Amino acid sequence: MPDRTSARTSTVIAIALLAATALGGTPAGREQATPVSANPEIVRLPPDWQLSRGPMGPMMTEIALSPDGRAIAFNASPDGSMEKGMLHVRPLDRPDAKAFPGTEGACMPAFSPDGQWIAFWSYPKILKVSLRGGAPVTISEPGTIPYGLAWAPDGRVIFGTESAGLQRVPAAGGPPEALTAVDATREGSHRLPHMLPGGKALLMTSMVSPMGNATRLEWLSLETAKRKVLVEDAADGRYLPTGHLVFVRRGTLMMVPFDLARLEIRGPAVTLVPRLMQALNAHMLIMNSGAGQYSVSESGALIWAAGSIYPDRPSQIYWVDRKGRAEPWSALGTRSVGAIRLSPDGGRVATTATGFDRGVFVFDIQRNTVTMSTPVGAQGWFFPPVWTPDGKRLVFGWFRTTHPNVWWTTADGTGKMEPLGASTSDQRGGAMTRDGKFLALVQVGEKTGSDILIMRMADRQVTPFAATKASEMFPEFSPDSRWMAYVSNESSQNEVYLRSFPDGKRTLQVSDNGAMSPLWGPDGRELFYWNVGFTKLMRVEISPGPNLSAGSPALLFEFNGQRSGFLRTFDITPDGRRFLIQKQQAPVPVPVTELKLVRKWFDDVKRLSPMAK
Repeated sequence: MPDRTSARTSTVIAIALLAATALGGTPAGREQATPVSANPEIVRLPPDWQLSRGPMGPMMTEIALSPDGRAIAFNASPDGSMEKGMLHVRPLDRPDAKAFPGTEGACMPAFSPDGQWIAFWSYPKILKVSLRGGAPVTISEPGTIPYGLAWAPDGRVIFGTESAGLQRVPAAGGPPEALTAVDATREGSHRLPHMLPGGKALLMTSMVSPMGNATRLEWLSLETAKRKVLVEDAADGRYLPTGHLVFVRRGTLMMVPFDLARLEIRGPAVTLVPRLMQALNAHMLIMNSGAGQYSVSESGALIWAAGSIYPDRPSQIYWVDRKGRAEPWSALGTRSVGAIRLSPDGGRVATTATGFDRGVFVFDIQRNTVTMSTPVGAQGWFFPPVWTPDGKRLVFGWFRTTHPNVWWTTADGTGKMEPLGASTSDQRGGAMTRDGKFLALVQVGEKTGSDILIMRMADRQVTPFAATKASEMFPEFSPDSRWMAYVSNESSQNEVYLRSFPDGKRTLQVSDNGAMSPLWGPDGRELFYWNVGFTKLMRVEISPGPNLSAGSPALLFEFNGQRSGFLRTFDITPDGRRFLIQKQQAPVPVPVTELKLVRKWFDDVKRLSPMAK
């Protein structure tokens, strides 16, 4: 599930082609037999350095050509980490690059219109540094992570945001002001601004959902705040003096002829660079910026990093018996999935698709069939599903533009997604009693941590159950619905507790050395949980009933299970003999140590896409 941690944490962590129709009926994009120069120059980074990146690759724009096309600014570090990264500038006619002291943690370089300064972001500030040297100067401390920087001719720096509109701040320093506001009914954020000629308008990227893959390239007037969608399924666009727009579409650099005066597309989209690195299709908000690793100069130079969007990661799922013997389960093929939940009869598996096309789907084990329970192409992020006791419906958390709320739909895909509530807080479903009368929710807040609430399904009334100054998560009802197992950090580390339900009068700690993600055995006489590293599955004997008691924890087996936060993502068969577990996979980042350069790129532009008459 996506990480919604603070800006500080996110910073430390990291500081195909489809047809699309533009507004007004632009023809679909087409592949070109001869895209940009087949023999671009190779621009190598300093030895043993690479572009700054997150767990899977660069997350923000990390390269920028100077307006005259004579130099490139980039952020790099020896290990690719943001915290060790520094801003560098390299003249393109020389192999040596200059590192700028005081720019540690830099990302998103943006040249001033005169090419004498570079703006950048390093947590928690937007700064600028002179190419002549000297210490960086603070422009602003915006209180949010910028998603793209643009230095406007009027002396202001404009930047995008994670889940709001564009903002701007004087390059001389000062507080930021809002420039646009998002319409939560159709979009999640505005980002990646790039100035248009004259400085009175810009291009920006509108994300349908901060955790989705649908993007729009829009025009924005800085004088009237009027907006217009130019190209659907497009991000990180730039205007060329040849009368074209270039943009990134799912890891492909595309171009369309464009009438700037009329704001009209004048011909079909064509492919320029078939494989270009783009920060899209991520599992973390900060990584899903949409930024393409490319830059264009006013002189006609193009530089880029070869690559693609973040690839789907095929899941590794196993049936594991009580002795730890693991048998790979390949029935889901190459799908990238998240949580795994067996139906009450054990014949189906509900899971979340976490690849490019996201949603909740059900796999029938005997029939070997897949049914999408949620609409195909739904944007946003889906949290672990919970079966209703009759096996007919699935409850899940979902968010597109604001925050997760609890929804449900029919498991067979014949129904519509329906909200179970309309909370202004982050909520997701965790477990349901076997009579279907109560649903346990996890509510997450920046100030309160996580709490466990109970929804009475008859009237959808929600009341707190385990809601203290500590963080409570991973709710699981016992088979007789008299107890709830959950995780709390009230003792300064995460441990598993049992609390009587529904009165909550009795609480019992059952783990003793850190614990996550409890799971009841089918008969209620066992409780399983992971250690905090999700490498050891522990077992506790339970004497059920109103006077429940628990034995001492014992190791059942060792397995490198998928880590999860707030909700359980593995399951046990109805007979209690086997577990269905996804194996933890570390992301494999792609180090970028060289870039590709075409100096007289506008010649290719005119050849590939002559302006329509």
